[in-house]
Amino acid sequence: MSARGSIKDMVPYKQDGKSINVLFAEGFKAVGIGLLAKQKLEKHSTSTPAFLLVLEGSVEFQIDGTKCILSGQDFVKIPPSQEHEITALENSKMILIK
Repeated sequence: MSARGSIKDMVPYKQDGKSINVLFAEGFKAVGIGLLAKQKLEKHSTSTPAFLLVLEGSVEFQIDGTKCILSGQDFVKIPPSQEHEITALENSKMILIK
């Protein structure tokens, strides 16, 4: 039987900080991320390749000195060991798969 859920319900916005919830973790991990406008995921890196999908809103994604704007349904592949950061330009929800 498959599990069913709602990103809207599982990744709420929080006034006091970012919202990060593991949505699925069997062989790979899917993490829901919710950021209010101007909230930021500070510079960090991942030990495994990752895939970031913006569900709603828009964010500035910065990696390797390059910035790009990602909006709903845009995605980016994140290589391991490369520092990157995300700043919400408006209330935004994303899924990170790694």
